[in-house]
Amino acid sequence: MTGRHRIAACCLALALGACRQTVVFDRADGSLPDDLADYCLDGDRDVLQYTQRPPNVIVALDRSSSMNAPFGAVTEIKAALATLDDVSARYQTSVRFGFVEFPGVVSTAYCSDDYRCCAGRVTPPFSDYQAFQFAAHNCDQPSFACATTSDERPTAEALRACFDAYAQAGSPKGNRYVLLVTDGAPTCGGSGCPAQTMVGNLRDANVMTFVVVLGNVANNACLRDMALAGGADTKTSPFYHSAISPETLSATVSKIVGTIAEDACTLELWDPVTDPDQISLFLDTARIARGGPNGWDFADKDRSWITLQGAACEQLHAASAGALDVYRCSVHR
Repeated sequence: MTGRHRIAACCLALALGACRQTVVFDRADGSLPDDLADYCLDGDRDVLQYTQRPPNVIVALDRSSSMNAPFGAVTEIKAALATLDDVSARYQTSVRFGFVEFPGVVSTAYCSDDYRCCAGRVTPPFSDYQAFQFAAHNCDQPSFACATTSDERPTAEALRACFDAYAQAGSPKGNRYVLLVTDGAPTCGGSGCPAQTMVGNLRDANVMTFVVVLGNVANNACLRDMALAGGADTKTSPFYHSAISPETLSATVSKIVGTIAEDACTLELWDPVTDPDQISLFLDTARIARGGPNGWDFADKDRSWITLQGAACEQLHAASAGALDVYRCSVHR
């Protein structure tokens, strides 16, 4: 972000912290893109304020001992962390990432065996992707107590922790997701598949869950049912997202987060628009064409919402925060 932009951020708190959920942009110093004056034919022009609501994702990462298995040239856990580092940096202006690991060493109201069947502590979605990466790599540091040698996989407890975080007063009510990364079926939580119940509870609270399974895992019934309950299944058997190599893991998670990031490409305008032809969008001073699969258009008949499609949406992800401007011209070419 340059000095040409002012960002006013409204923060909403989760259970253990706060993060920016609604972002309002306008241009503070009156400077204009080079070709805007020409577009507006020197007529009156207004900067339209808009609200952007970045999606929130809590990553639930399996750190059971099986995640130390070879996975290509690295281990499963190293491949997972490298992928999360990559996507969080790529979508740093569009997605807010939170984190919980399992098993963890923090006792909760739901389990008492600190080192085997408990999830870790949830960190809420961060506006700073580097803070997310720090949380994800905590267990890489010798000074942190992490249950990395446990062979238990308390998936249901991790999902319950995500549910509780999103259920806190003041937490965001829309654009909410869980990204579960694991290499096998849950091993804690009781008989049956309690993790499926927790995924269903999340879905009832308007939180979609993506289930990503590393390695050559057979068509596991519990993982299948979790994927189907999460509202984000692959539509074909085994229904969860399968990754059998670091390359397929990277591609799979990148596609999932890219889909989630599309939420940030829909903007709510603060002012009514009577003449749609008077509106122009500029990203880093370059005008975005209206219409087509790679442009922008109004998302509703009242013209209070704008959606960027295809390449325009991808360009918004890559741009600095506040780089998109919406102008209204009284006279235009």
